[in-house]
Amino acid sequence: MFRAWLPFGAVLLFRPSLPRREVELVILRTASNCSCGYEWAHHASLSGRYRISADALDAISDWQHEPEVFSPRERSILGAADELHRARTLQQETRDQLAEILTHEEVIELCMLVGQYEMLAMTLNALGVEPEARTTDIQRKRSSA
Repeated sequence: MFRAWLPFGAVLLFRPSLPRREVELVILRTASNCSCGYEWAHHASLSGRYRISADALDAISDWQHEPEVFSPRERSILGAADELHRARTLQQETRDQLAEILTHEEVIELCMLVGQYEMLAMTLNALGVEPEARTTDIQRKRSSA
């Protein structure tokens, strides 16, 4: 199953329509929503590559209370990720808001991205996969810098 799933995940991760920073923000928010330590540690260790500051990384878990850290577009995307997590759908108001800032292809990709990382988080959590020492070391060094 892993070999069959890899190409799908690779398209979302390495050939996204959405800017890569936004992809990482959605992945991090999904990891936070799903309490997935492995997913969080892995993508937090990559965050510097995609211009995600330590402040933004710290604010992901409580992004609604840190509005100045994220652009209006990013806040809309994070809100949609939360709605997908909570309701497994997007309300018409959210779809209308996203249609103003994203292409139709990007909206589809956003839904698929959240779904992909929700599934991955569920699998990692269910199997008890712990964060790799390398990723937690990188994250610790980054936050102390």
